[in-house]
Amino acid sequence: MNLASRLEGAAHPGTILISHETWSLVKDAVEAKETPPFKVKGIAQPIQAYEVLGLSGAPSAKIIRRKADGLRVTIDLGRGNRDEAVRVLKELIGEIDRGAMSPS
Repeated sequence: MNLASRLEGAAHPGTILISHETWSLVKDAVEAKETPPFKVKGIAQPIQAYEVLGLSGAPSAKIIRRKADGLRVTIDLGRGNRDEAVRVLKELIGEIDRGAMSPS
């Protein structure tokens, strides 16, 4: 229970982290990517965790995630169409460009 609480606290909003032990039990049913090991309070060794991406064998969904200081973008191309995603991203870039040029 302590480790589960630490993993929950370390997970970014909208994500799920599982321990290596859990991953070893579900790796054939769950798609996950390994995260860099990290230290948590109350546990001596660094924790090896995995971010859950979805179920194995689920309909193919292409999810693109990017994070930067003050910015988090998630694009799920499995639920929409590529042309619509490109259109929306171009609109966002335009908004960012206009905002950067206007005085604060």
